[in-house]
Amino acid sequence: AVANYFGRTDFILEMNKQATEWGMADTHFEDPSGLSVSNQSTASDLLKLAQGITKENSDVWKITENTKVSIRELSSGKILSSESTNQFASRSDFFGGKTGYIPASDGNLLSVFLYQKRTIVIIVLGSQDRFGETEKIYNWFTNGYRASN
Repeated sequence: AVANYFGRTDFILEMNKQATEWGMADTHFEDPSGLSVSNQSTASDLLKLAQGITKENSDVWKITENTKVSIRELSSGKILSSESTNQFASRSDFFGGKTGYIPASDGNLLSVFLYQKRTIVIIVLGSQDRFGETEKIYNWFTNGYRASN
């Protein structure tokens, strides 16, 4: 919707420009929705994306913390609701994230958690159980990590 408002082509150009500025050398966007197989990235580049968002506009993550969002259409006054597919959205340690799924790549999930005042970014790509695998990695980390004074 935002891309359509600002102009799809210009929006995609800005997405690719921002990716370049954040050092995401192995990322290329062809579609703003994330639903095109032509969009390509790597776990390393997605980490740079998470770091860039956190540093420059961490309020973006707040949108992804919601389990449900309601929006009022300006023209009709009709209220539209959308529920999050992110199983971590209701957790107190969840800072934000992005889910994704297309048949060509299975499930993908970028999750940002806060643990002992530290940010943990977990990226799972090409998974049939992206939430389960993220939970396993998170538990492995939190069970083995102890903050030093």
